[in-house]
Amino acid sequence: MSSVQKINDELFVYVNEEVGSGTFGMVFKGMYKNEACAIKMLHHVATPLKINFPVGQGQQNAIRAFDHESMVLESFQHPNVLQHLATTEHPSGNIMLVTELMDCNLSIYLSTHDHSSSLTSQCEISLSKDLASGLAYIHSRKIIHRDLCGVNVLLKQSRPFPVAKISDFGMSKLLDPSKFNTTISHRLGYLPPEALHEDDEDYDETLDVFSLGVIMIQIACRLENVKSVRERSSYLSEIKAGTHLLKLHIMTCLQDKRPSAAVVCGQLEKHLLYGDAYRQVTLATVCW
Repeated sequence: MSSVQKINDELFVYVNEEVGSGTFGMVFKGMYKNEACAIKMLHHVATPLKINFPVGQGQQNAIRAFDHESMVLESFQHPNVLQHLATTEHPSGNIMLVTELMDCNLSIYLSTHDHSSSLTSQCEISLSKDLASGLAYIHSRKIIHRDLCGVNVLLKQSRPFPVAKISDFGMSKLLDPSKFNTTISHRLGYLPPEALHEDDEDYDETLDVFSLGVIMIQIACRLENVKSVRERSSYLSEIKAGTHLLKLHIMTCLQDKRPSAAVVCGQLEKHLLYGDAYRQVTLATVCW
């Protein structure tokens, strides 16, 4: 039986039902206004005896990232971005982020489910289109995510395909060239070459488009994650040599001059609508 902590008259946390954990926070199931929800709180609030939360500057960085994520997510409203429900205070004084409850992340879905009948080619294209649509919206709000990867893509079961939503905006940045910096995620397998050079600050929203292409590799190859540049290159070579339906879109996202997420979304929507006929027409026009 779950242990329930009452935060206020509207919000309750099931403290024994952890559904996720990241660099700075833990996520629990809960109830908000009598509806199931997910509740994200900082490690030192959630489990002070279990997690060695950073102290000093490390703790302050974590709190700033958490506050930033709450502010960004609260301003978004899109079917392919995790829905913000509330930001409230824990009795300790730290904020808690309340969102819709999703079923699992993409990494878990790809690594633990039997996809023999459910993860069809059409489903792969649909999931990719969802992510491109969410990214196009985020970029339209002048935000770059910077940490797009399988664990930050959440899924909700639906028909005919699961719905994919982008989450975890703790690493996001305003799309302002004067404020670019290289303090980016450690998930190297998802990052383009320009983001891996310590002295190179010349990257923009197409960093996320590259990460989208890597996630499509992840989907196509049924990977839990893409751990390194070497691993990414190995799977990319397999895809180049094959005929997978996502091949065209992967190569588009991973090229040096990448299109916007909105353009990629449009291509995926056409592929979903017209099927293999779209692929046959466009393959001849793309140079790898």
